[in-house]
Amino acid sequence: MNRRRGEDIVLTYRLLAAGRRSLYEPRAVGFTDVPATLGALARQRSRWAKGMFEGLAAVKPWSQPDAFAGYFETLNLSIVWLDLAYIFGFVPGVALALLGMPWLAGWLTLLVLPLMLIGTASVCRFQRRLPEMEARGSAWGFLLFVLVFQVVQSACSLWGYAAALTRRGIDWKR
Repeated sequence: MNRRRGEDIVLTYRLLAAGRRSLYEPRAVGFTDVPATLGALARQRSRWAKGMFEGLAAVKPWSQPDAFAGYFETLNLSIVWLDLAYIFGFVPGVALALLGMPWLAGWLTLLVLPLMLIGTASVCRFQRRLPEMEARGSAWGFLLFVLVFQVVQSACSLWGYAAALTRRGIDWKR
């Protein structure tokens, strides 16, 4: 089976391993085709999660010549644990706490929700000030993004991690 190495994270890790630099450009704006269905979004996010594992396999963090690059590459591994904790700890914990059963999380955990709202609102506010960005405002869309999207994102990522760990092929065409 011919596997294309098309993930940008693989390219970045290889550039860093070759002693090149990867820089942040705050004015850079990239556009992509937005998946039209929930299934297409799930496949995209799963593919991206598998791509992260492909990048880690292509260039091991400990083989990076620069400790800084290796450190940031290693941070990607923490995303796996964050997704696991979110899906199997935070979401059930908040749901149980709201039902009066703080078995996994207490009421203090619910303070994360306003912090998520504040964090996402600050990013949206910043993006609205960029002349390159056309932002449309929707309070319901914003709330759904904050309260639902991360659940979908983490669940799809876990699907992608499982596919990568079981060595299922990556389909870059979908």
